[in-house]
Amino acid sequence: MTRKSSILAVASSLGMAAVVMFSGGSVSAQEKTSYVGPSIGFGSGNTVYGINAKFKVADDISVRPFIQFGNRSEGPVSASLTLYGASATYDFNLPQSEFKPYAGVGFLGATASVSVPGASVSGTGSGIYLEVGSDYNISDTIALNANYKFRDGGYLSVGGAYRF
Repeated sequence: MTRKSSILAVASSLGMAAVVMFSGGSVSAQEKTSYVGPSIGFGSGNTVYGINAKFKVADDISVRPFIQFGNRSEGPVSASLTLYGASATYDFNLPQSEFKPYAGVGFLGATASVSVPGASVSGTGSGIYLEVGSDYNISDTIALNANYKFRDGGYLSVGGAYRF
């Protein structure tokens, strides 16, 4: 075994040990519990596009960050919106089911700007939201996701993801 392959073997072993230690249990080589992928969101008359992700941090706990962007123009008026945030969720375990429902609480930030000829205004906001949703595992590497964020009228987001 060369020195380079020995270093890689040690690094791989340490990485797997860290995964097992931080996951709170055993992790099989086939288990894929995190994901990242595109999303589309609907709420308050806006449609936004972005990226959502899930990172499992314990047996039934995940962190779910997201960022989404939207632009809208009607005549001389244009608007842009950026939403970003992350939630901590409890992931319900339904035995023998590809549906993986969850519920949690998160932090949401937003920036918005509106422009008309000769003037523009922009602002930021933030707050706490409640979230419910479900992942659906299509295969070992592909999942679908839908969630609803309860804040200021609500916000529905759907997407697909690559599982790893």
